Amino acid sequence: FTGGTTGTALYGFLSNFGQLEFPEKTYKCIDQPVTLDAGYAQSYKWWKGHESDEPADGSSLVLSTSGTYTGPASEADYYCGNVNQDPFIINTKTEILNDKFETIPTLPKYAKKGSSYSFGANVWRDIAKSYTWTIGGGTPPSATTKDVTSVSWAATGKYNVGLRIDNTDLGCDTTMTKEILVYDIQDDYANVSKNQSITIDVLS
Repeated sequence: FTGGTTGTALYGFLSNFGQLEFPEKTYKCIDQPVTLDAGYAQSYKWWKGHESDEPADGSSLVLSTSGTYTGPASEADYYCGNVNQDPFIINTKTEILNDKFETIPTLPKYAKKGSSYSFGANVWRDIAKSYTWTIGGGTPPSATTKDVTSVSWAATGKYNVGLRIDNTDLGCDTTMTKEILVYDIQDDYANVSKNQSITIDVLS
């Protein structure tokens, strides 16, 4: 499987000397379909769900009777294939998971000038390949690690902290921006912790 719209999860050439087995999990971007390829056989049956959900032959729940099945871009579920090549009947299943990063930032709204802060990206399913931080007005001004430590601001004002997360294998990415107000005097309304985190939820 590749992340593109024309990629396949697996190509299985069925013969008396081989067998077909899909990976346990197949990842894709939420807006990209995935194609499962069962190779060559006498007959096929594809359906959505577990092995126990297999529909009867001819049922409207059978997704495809050809060697390939292309899943919709919006649906994540278990998909099964029943492939018959006399004298073998092979069953295989994969769980298709949508991966598009959704962000729920918990970066502090306020930060005290000259104080040091640390924050990071907590990813539910750690499939990210790269992180790019842009820290407006801060030191350091940027970072390419999952966690950022010892960030400070030398001047008061409003600044944007941006984070881009990429998975180049799938072609998924997202960018989030959070505004932070850097102050000089300890205001009553600004009760700021020095250790904050940005929570990144990867929804499937």
